[in-house]
Amino acid sequence: MIKFFLITILIALTFASIANEYGDPYSECESNFYAGIPPKMYSGNVALCKNGYAFIAYDVDMKNPALTAYYFKKETLLGGRENFKLDTDLVAMGIAQAAVDSECWSEDWNRGHLKPSYGSSYNKDKGGPWDMTYIMSNVAPQAGPFNQGSWNALEGKVVDWIQSNDNPLYIITGVAYKDRSNPIRRADNIAQPDYFYKVLCDPVARQSAGFYACNLPDSCRDDISKFRTVAEVESIAQLTLFDSLCNKNSVDESHWW
Repeated sequence: MIKFFLITILIALTFASIANEYGDPYSECESNFYAGIPPKMYSGNVALCKNGYAFIAYDVDMKNPALTAYYFKKETLLGGRENFKLDTDLVAMGIAQAAVDSECWSEDWNRGHLKPSYGSSYNKDKGGPWDMTYIMSNVAPQAGPFNQGSWNALEGKVVDWIQSNDNPLYIITGVAYKDRSNPIRRADNIAQPDYFYKVLCDPVARQSAGFYACNLPDSCRDDISKFRTVAEVESIAQLTLFDSLCNKNSVDESHWW
């Protein structure tokens, strides 16, 4: 037991030193955190800041992102698609990630964006916010009908709300597992998340909302369109996502849609 504990500490310190070698992702991505406070991460996660446009907690053991935190404001959106690519930061760190052409991906199992590409399409420069949504550290296995159906509808409502209200939002999108010690594994040992979730914080009104659903709809009756408190989502993620200043223990549905 002591040996296992020491190995766990050593791994955590190793990833911390690696992250420090590549800069301080927390200060570089501070603009993506409500009240400047980053979300918590699971032990062994690696913190990444993608050119200031998004903060990613990369889950090394799962070969997936645990969460992506970002700040959306009203912009002129252009749409379009890009080719997926490896995260060069993870390559430089020597940390494994899902291959673009892994057998994990199919019509049934999509590369599910955590930070959606459409909401970042106002700037298509190389290394810009849109380009960075297509790195493999920002995607996780997502059931195709879910990704292309109700999840896509939710992301559309978020963008429409920002456009209509002219209010920026702090957003965290992530995945969760029923048992992190024994997740379902797909090809190339890539973990299959049990849940996808999204939490929103309107910093002007200090109103928040949360959403989550099972990755496989037949496995539970959760509805991604159902409003939930951020605190409820945190209980699924087993992480602290937003500071309590954003009223995370209640949700006013009339504030949203």
